[in-house]
Amino acid sequence: MPSINPATTSQQNVLQWMQAIQLELGWASSASISTNDQTTKQILALMNASGDELSRRHQWTWLNRTASITTVAAQTLYDLPTGYQRQVSDTSFNQTQKWPMRGPLSSPEWSWLQAGYGATPPYYRYRLTAGQLEIYPAPTDSLTTLAFEYVSNFWVLGYTGAVNSVDKLKITADTDIGVFDNRLFIASTKLKFFETKGFENTKLKRDFDEMLELAKANDRGARTYDLLNQATSPLAGPWNIPESGWT
Repeated sequence: MPSINPATTSQQNVLQWMQAIQLELGWASSASISTNDQTTKQILALMNASGDELSRRHQWTWLNRTASITTVAAQTLYDLPTGYQRQVSDTSFNQTQKWPMRGPLSSPEWSWLQAGYGATPPYYRYRLTAGQLEIYPAPTDSLTTLAFEYVSNFWVLGYTGAVNSVDKLKITADTDIGVFDNRLFIASTKLKFFETKGFENTKLKRDFDEMLELAKANDRGARTYDLLNQATSPLAGPWNIPESGWT
């Protein structure tokens, strides 16, 4: 579970986000997100909508989690983790036998397996169905560890007295902290407010698009790609030894 220490980070809490939005729109700032003021209530609702939508726009590192399942003999269905939003592609592995898992399978592919065509595969196949992970063939032991990465929909961290580390689906307290970039979240909520009111929002949309691309670029490091496809392994092999003329 991730955590943020508000005393040692530049990440603002949701009350500070709310106050920044209000001041930038030319209003007096609220002392709490729980005020009965109708405009503040609307801003809070739009903040929660912004957080939910932003969580789906990118594979944010703050929302990346790893699920681990221990098989039970003859059991094929396993619950997905709490807060599961979507799977990260190509991350499913049988960690015990060091084999990849094949999937997620489509309905026709799963039906083909269930019909018994061909030999039982050596690798586990899987599909996602009704909030569960279903594997094939059925396990023969209760010792195998299966793991995969997924994107969580817990984009809010609740305050526990020292750090923000309680997973939450939405903002409910002044001291909550959202995991998104401060300026991105503020820009997103201001844009949603103008869209809701039917106001002209060209400048706000441009600001949001720019903040979104910057936040996505800064969220994780980027690999350097070699257009010549030259291998960089330090070991000797066909990639760095000529075919002839080396004696």
